[in-house]
Amino acid sequence: MTYHLAGFRLYSVGERSARFTDLDLDLTAPEGGSRAPADTVVWLRNGGGKSSLLSLFYALVLPNANDFLGRVAKRSLTDYVDTGDTAHTIAIWYPAAADTLDGAPEHVLVTGAVYEWADLRRPVEADRARDKLHSSYYAFYALPGVLDADLMPLSDEAGSPLRLNAFVTAVREAAASRPQAADLVVTSKQHEWTTALTNRGLDPELFRTQKQMNHVEGGVEDMFKFASAREFINLLIDLTATPEDAENVAKRLSAISSLLEMKPAKTAEREFCLESLAALARLEAVHTEVTEARQAHDVAFGDAAGLAAAFTASEAEARAQIDSTGEGIDETERSRSVADQQQGIAYDLLYLYQLRAARFRVENAERVESGAGETVDDAAELVLAWEVAGHLAAKRRLEAGLEANAREAGLERARTAPQRREHDEHAARLRVRLLAVAVEHEEAAEQAGVDKGEAERAVREHRTEAERFRGLVRKADQAAAEAQAKLKDLEADIEVAVRAGALPSATTDPREHDNALGQKRQGLEATLKAVRGRRAARPAARRKLTDRHSELITEINKLDGERGRIAAEQASLKDRARELSSDQRVLDLTEAGEDSPVDLWGEADTLTRRLTDEIVGADVALVRHEAERMEDRRAAETHSRTGLLPTTLDAERVRSILLDRGIVSETGWTHLLSVLPDSRVQELLDDPDLVRVGMGVVVATGDAEDAALILMDADASTTALVGLYTAADVAVLARADVTEEPRPTVAPVWTGMHRGLVDSAVADAAIRRINLRITDHDRDRLALLEARDRDRRLLENLARFLADSPTGHLAGLERRLDDLDETLAELGKTAEAVHQTLEEIEEAEGLDAQQETDTSAEIADIGQFRVLLAALIRKVDAKEGWRLAWEQATAESGLAAESVVHHEAERERSSTEVTVYATAVNRENTAAGERRNEVGRLRFLDVAPEIDDDEAAQLETLRLNYDQADRAWEAQAAQSVLAERERMLNARLAEENAALRETHDHVRKRAAALLETRYGQTSSDRTAALAEARRMESEARTALGRAEGETKNRRNQLAAISQRRAEPPRRTLPVEPVDAEHADALAIEQEGIGQAAIERRGVAERKTEELKGQRVRLEGRAGAFALLVDGLPEAAAITAAPFPGNESEARERKLVIAGRLEAAQERARTAAGARTSAVGELRAIGNRFPSVTTPAKDRLVHDPEEVVADQAGALVRQLKLRAEMIEGELADIAKDQAIVVNSLTHLVSGTLDTLRKAERYSRVTTQLGGWSGKQVLRIGFTAPASEADLRAYVDRVIERRIEAGVKAEGLPLLKDAVHEVAGPSGFRVKVLKPTLDVVSTTEDITRLGKWSGGEKLTVCVALYCTIAALRAANSGRRDRSGGVLLLDNPIGRASHGSLVRLQRAVATAHHVQLVYTTGVKDPDAVSRFPTIIRLENRPGRTQHRRYIVEEENGQAGTRTVGGVRVAHAESPEAVE
Repeated sequence: MTYHLAGFRLYSVGERSARFTDLDLDLTAPEGGSRAPADTVVWLRNGGGKSSLLSLFYALVLPNANDFLGRVAKRSLTDYVDTGDTAHTIAIWYPAAADTLDGAPEHVLVTGAVYEWADLRRPVEADRARDKLHSSYYAFYALPGVLDADLMPLSDEAGSPLRLNAFVTAVREAAASRPQAADLVVTSKQHEWTTALTNRGLDPELFRTQKQMNHVEGGVEDMFKFASAREFINLLIDLTATPEDAENVAKRLSAISSLLEMKPAKTAEREFCLESLAALARLEAVHTEVTEARQAHDVAFGDAAGLAAAFTASEAEARAQIDSTGEGIDETERSRSVADQQQGIAYDLLYLYQLRAARFRVENAERVESGAGETVDDAAELVLAWEVAGHLAAKRRLEAGLEANAREAGLERARTAPQRREHDEHAARLRVRLLAVAVEHEEAAEQAGVDKGEAERAVREHRTEAERFRGLVRKADQAAAEAQAKLKDLEADIEVAVRAGALPSATTDPREHDNALGQKRQGLEATLKAVRGRRAARPAARRKLTDRHSELITEINKLDGERGRIAAEQASLKDRARELSSDQRVLDLTEAGEDSPVDLWGEADTLTRRLTDEIVGADVALVRHEAERMEDRRAAETHSRTGLLPTTLDAERVRSILLDRGIVSETGWTHLLSVLPDSRVQELLDDPDLVRVGMGVVVATGDAEDAALILMDADASTTALVGLYTAADVAVLARADVTEEPRPTVAPVWTGMHRGLVDSAVADAAIRRINLRITDHDRDRLALLEARDRDRRLLENLARFLADSPTGHLAGLERRLDDLDETLAELGKTAEAVHQTLEEIEEAEGLDAQQETDTSAEIADIGQFRVLLAALIRKVDAKEGWRLAWEQATAESGLAAESVVHHEAERERSSTEVTVYATAVNRENTAAGERRNEVGRLRFLDVAPEIDDDEAAQLETLRLNYDQADRAWEAQAAQSVLAERERMLNARLAEENAALRETHDHVRKRAAALLETRYGQTSSDRTAALAEARRMESEARTALGRAEGETKNRRNQLAAISQRRAEPPRRTLPVEPVDAEHADALAIEQEGIGQAAIERRGVAERKTEELKGQRVRLEGRAGAFALLVDGLPEAAAITAAPFPGNESEARERKLVIAGRLEAAQERARTAAGARTSAVGELRAIGNRFPSVTTPAKDRLVHDPEEVVADQAGALVRQLKLRAEMIEGELADIAKDQAIVVNSLTHLVSGTLDTLRKAERYSRVTTQLGGWSGKQVLRIGFTAPASEADLRAYVDRVIERRIEAGVKAEGLPLLKDAVHEVAGPSGFRVKVLKPTLDVVSTTEDITRLGKWSGGEKLTVCVALYCTIAALRAANSGRRDRSGGVLLLDNPIGRASHGSLVRLQRAVATAHHVQLVYTTGVKDPDAVSRFPTIIRLENRPGRTQHRRYIVEEENGQAGTRTVGGVRVAHAESPEAVE
C-alpha cells in the first residue's frame, strides 16, 4: 500500500530563528464529500524556516544523523531540540487509493518521532553529545475516537507537555484497546524504525532520493544532471534494484571468491603442465640422442688423437733438420758479414775522397769570386773618381773667379776704407766684450763642475757607508731573528707539549716532569701485565660457556618450533571447532543452544548422518524440482506451438498436494509392485485396468473421501489420466485372475483432467500459473543448490576436522604444550644464566680490553711525551744563551740602523748639492755658448782690429753701435755689383764643397790625380773617360756574376755529397789528397775495392738463400704438420712414428679423420643444442607462467640442464598426474562459478526487464499538449541474442572481478554486469522535452542540463514518478502509486504556469502527490495548486527567538498572523 501525506504537525521543536510551537499543516483539499491529500504549496519567505521544516520531516523517515538534510549547512537534529523541549514531529498518511464507500480514508497511518534531551538540558556542545538526545519513533493505524492525529497525548490534563517516556506509555495504553487494528510499533532503534516504515508501505530509500534532490534550495535538477547515459542507468539501478538480492549474489561470490581466485592460478598451472608434458617428451627423446652422439664422438676423438701424435713426430723430425741447416747459414752469414764490412770501409773512403775533392773545388771558386769582387770595387771607385774630378774642376774655376772679383773689389775697398774700419771697430769692441763675458760664464761653470764633482764623491761615499751599515743591520737582525725564532720555537714547543699533555702547564720544569713520567710508566707496565694475564685466561672459559649456550639455544629453538607448530595446529583446530560449533546449520541440526553447546566429537555421527540425509534430501528435491520444472517448460513450449497443454506426469503433483494436507499416498506403480506377486509383474504393462491404476495415485480406503475433497478444493487438475484409487479397490483388482470373466472393474474416486487440454483460454491461464511456478522452481532450485552445497562443504569441513582432530587430540595438544612450556621455561632459565655469565665475562673482557687499550695508549703517550720532553729539555738548557744573543744582536742592529740613517741623510744632502751644481753648470755653459755664438755671428769687413775692452760701455750700447754700423755698411754694399757677384760665386763654391765633402779623401785624392792626366784636361775628355770607366765596371760585374754562379754550383755539389750521409764517417784517410784531381783518383780506387766486396757478399748471400730455402721448406713441413696438429685433440700421452707421407697426404688424412670427428661433434652439438633448446623451451614455458610456483616448475626453470634431462621421464609422470588433479579441481570451481553466474544472470535479466518497464511506466496519460500519451523516457540497448550469450557476458564480469581481486559488492557488481550485457555501444537514453505543442521532441539525457529551469524540473518530476512506480512494482505492491514528492523551492527555478500545470499533470498520472515549499511571490505558479499554505516567521516575546505559529479564527488583531491556508476543489481539467 502506498500513502500520500495528509498532514504534518510540529510541536515544541525548531532552532531559535524558526521555532514551531505547535504547527499543524493540513495538506488536504476537498474531494467529493470528503477531504483527501492534494498537491500543496507551502509559502514562507526565504530564510523563514522552509529548510528547517523539510529537515525535520526527513529526520522522521530517515533518522540516521548522516541523512539529516541540514547537514549541508553544518546543522544537525541537536540544533532543533532546546532545553526543556519534548519535541514532536507527526506525519499523517492517507492511502493513495483505498477510499471507503463514503469517501472517508481507511487505514490512516500516523508516524511520529519524539526527541528529548537527557535531564531536559541541552549540552553546550550539543553536536558532540548526540547520544544524550533520546529519540523514540512510533507508527500506528488511526483508531477514530481512540487514538488518531487529533488525540495525540502531547500534554497532560494540566496542559504541561508529557515527557518522552510518559508520552510513549500513553500511546501504548491507548493502542492496547485495539492492538491488531492499531498495529502499534514503538522503537528507539533506527534500523527497526526503517523496517517498520517499509512494512507499512513507506519507502525510506525513496525519501532518501528526495532528500538528495533537496540538498540545496531549488537544486532538484542537480540530481538528474547526467554526463552520460551510463550515469542515469546507474541511478536507475540504485533506485529500482533490490539491494538484498544483489548483496546475496555478492556474498555468494565472496564465499567462493577464494576458490574462484584460484581458478586463474589453477588454469595457468594446468596449461603449464600440459605444455610441459609435450616439451618433456621431446626432451627425453633428445637426451637419448645426446648419449649416443657422445659415444660416437669418443671413438672419433681417439682416431684424431693418434693422427695428431704422428703429425707431432713429423714436426719434431723437421725441426731437427732445420737446426743442422741453421749452422750452414751461420757460416755463410759470417762470410757475408766480412764482405759487407770491407764494402762499408771502401764506400766510406769513397765518400770522404769525393767530399774532399768537392771542398777543393769550392775553395778555388771562392778565390776566383774574390778576385772578381776586387776588380768590381776598383772599377766602381774609378767611376766615382771621374765623377768627383768634375766637381774639383768646377771648384777651381770658381776660386779663380773669386780671385778676379777680389782684385776688382780692392779698388772699391780703398774708397770705403773709413766706413769699413768703423764697422770693424764696433764689431771688435762687441766681440771683446762678449768673449770676456763668455770667459766669466765658463769659469763659473768650471767652478760649479768642480763643486758638483765633490758633491758626487760625497754621495758615493755616503751611499757606500749606508750600504755597509745596512749589511750590518741585516746581519744583526738575522742573528736576532734566529735567536728570537729559537725562543719562540721553544715557547711553541712548550705550548704543544702542554696541549699534547706532555706538560701539565707552561711553567712546569720539563726535566722534573720527565722523571715523574718515567715512574708512572713503570706502574702502568705492571698494570698492563696483570690485565693481559687475566685476558689470556678467559677464551677457554668463554668457549665452554658459548658451546653450552649454543646447545641450549638449539634445543630451545627446536622445542619452540615444535611448540609453535603444535600451538598453530591447536589454534587452527580451535578456530575450526569454534567456526563449526557456531555455524547456525550445525546448531540447528544438533538442536543445540546457549545452555547446551555443540559437542562436535560426541555428536559427530549424528551430525554426519543428518548432514548426509539433508544432502540426499536436497538432491532428491532437486531431481523432483528439475523434473517438475522440465515438465512445466515442456508444457510451456508445447503451448507456444499448439496453444493447448500437453500430456504429462502429474501423479507426483497429486501426491504432493495430498501430502501437504497430511494424507499419505503412493503412486499406482509403486503400490502395484508391492501388492502383486512376482509372477504377475509382467502383466502390469499388458493389462489396461492395471495400467490405469498404475498411472494414478493410491490412498488408504479410509482417506479416499477426504483426499477427493482436498483435490477438489485445491482445484487440482492433470494433463494425463491420473485417478485416485483406494487400496481396497486395488487389492480386489490385484487378486483377480486375468482369465476371470467378468473381470472386476475399479472406478477412481476422483479424476481432474485439465480443461486446457482442449480449451486454449484455460490453457493460457494455466500457462501463466506454470510460468509463475517455473520462476518459483528456479528460486527454490537455487535455494536448494545453495543449501546442498553449504551442507556438502559443512560435511567436508567436519570430516576434515574430525580426521585432523580425533577425540582427545586437542587435550593431548594442550598437555604437550604445557610440557613444552615447562621444559622451555627451565631451558630458558638455564640459558639465561649461561648468557648472564657470558655477558659478565664479556663485560669483564670489555673492561679489561678497554683498560689494556687505555693503558697501552697511555704508555705509548708517555713514550711520546718523553721523546718530546727530551728535545724540549735540550732547548730549555740553551734558552739563556739564545736570549743573550738576541739582546746583543738587537743592540748592534740599533746602532747600525742609526748609522744608516745618518749616512742616508748626508747622501740626500749631497745629492741635492749635486743637482744645484749641475744646474749652475748647465746655466753658465748655456750663457757662455750664447755669447760665443753671438761672437760667431759678428762680421768683419777687413781684418779685425786689436782693441781693448771699454769696461765703461754697456754690452747693450756696444750691440747698438754694431747694429747701426752693420746696417750702414749693408746700405753701401747694396749699391755695388761686385758684392753680388762675390755672393753668387761663394754660393756655387759652397755647393761644390758640399758635394766634395760627401766623398772619401782617397777618392778626392784619386780624382785630383786623374785631373793631372791627359784625360782630365778638358770636359769632353773627362766625359769620355767616365764612360769608359763605367763600361769597365759593367764588365767586371759580369765576371763577378759568373764567379758567384760557379761558387754556388760547387757549394751545391758539396752539399749534395754531404747530404748522402746524415753523419760523415769517422775514418782517417790512408792518403791525404793535394788537390781535387788527386782526391778523384783516390775515390775511383776505393770504388773498385767496394765493387769487389759486393761480389763476394753476393756469393755468400746466394749460398745463404739456398740454405734458407732448404730451411724454409723444412719449416714449411714442420709448420704444415704443426697446423695439421692444430684442430686435432691433444696427443701428449700417445707415442707414434712420424707420418710416412708428405703434407698433401697428411692433409687428406686429416680431412678424413677431422670429418669423422666433426661429424661426431656436430651430432653431439646438434643433440646438445636440441636438448638445450628443449630445456630452453621448458624454461620459456615456465617463464610464461610466472604465477605458477610449484616445485616441478622450480626444477624445470632452475635445475641444471643435465639434471632436467635425466629426470624428464619422472617429471612427465608427475606433471601428468598433477594435470589430472587440476582438471578435477577446475571442474568443481566451474560448478560453483556457474551457480553465481546463474544467480547474477537472473538479476541482470530482471534489471533489463525493469529498464524495459521504465519506458512503459514513464508514459503520460494526461491530455496536455505534446506529452499526451507519450513515453517521457526511452531506453535503448542491444540485448543478448540468447540466454547463453547473457550468461557469457555475466561470466566475463565475474572473471574480471576475480582477476582484479576486488571485493564483490552487490549493486556495483550488478551495474557492471548490466553495462557489460548492453555491449560496447552501451545504453541510449532519451527524454521527452516538456512542451505544450502538439509535436513533441526527444533529446539525449545528457542535454538535460542545457534546458531551462522549468523544463528540467518538469522532466525531473516525471523521472522521479517513473522511478517511484518502478520501485512500487518491484516491491510487489499492486498499486504503482509514487507516494508524495516534497521539493524545496522548485518554483524559484520554474515559475511558468503552463510548466507547473504540466508537472502536476505528470504527477497525477503517476499518483504522486506534490508538496512544494517556496518563498517566491508568483501568483500564476502558486494558483495552480489546490492547497496553498502561507506561513510567516514572526518574532516572539523573547529576544533572538522567532516563531511560526498558527492563527486562530476570531483573534485577529490580538495575535500576529503566523499562517494562512487556502484550499479549494478542482476539476480534472484543471490538472490536465
